[in-house]
Amino acid sequence: LLGSSFKNFLDQAVFAAQNAIKVGSLDFLNYRALGQIYAFLTQLNASGSLDAAQAQYDEALKRAPSNPLLWRDKAIAYLSDVALSNNRDSLKKAEESLLKAVSLKPDYVEGHFLLAQVYDAEGKSKEAIERGAAAALLAPQDIGTLFQLGLLYYRASRLSDAEIVFKR
Repeated sequence: LLGSSFKNFLDQAVFAAQNAIKVGSLDFLNYRALGQIYAFLTQLNASGSLDAAQAQYDEALKRAPSNPLLWRDKAIAYLSDVALSNNRDSLKKAEESLLKAVSLKPDYVEGHFLLAQVYDAEGKSKEAIERGAAAALLAPQDIGTLFQLGLLYYRASRLSDAEIVFKR
């Protein structure tokens, strides 16, 4: 019963998003909404969902090419694929998408925060610390950002730096 209810809900969501695109084909948010539905399915390891999500985000980017949230959305979908399959290609694509997001909006805290995680997953501790420090500088009261930076310092054996950040 739960499975059929979920499928019905999902079908309705996809149908509504597709109708929104038909009515407002110039509005990037309609494509983003459909992309987010497919990205959700990526987390469930649904076949073809990553490609479908990326196609919708690409359509949204045609309408709003300087929107960093769309590049972040693309990265999140790729990171979902990495979490499920450890796909290094998706990790690289997530990195590229996030670099585009922060190039469009250099003060984009979440972009720097996520890039720190990507670089950490790639074993690039220097770059991870740089992005973590950028995020902490932009959001000095954000506990999650500070914790991530402290952890990156700790794992790089920069214990005095880690202590300073953790105390903050």
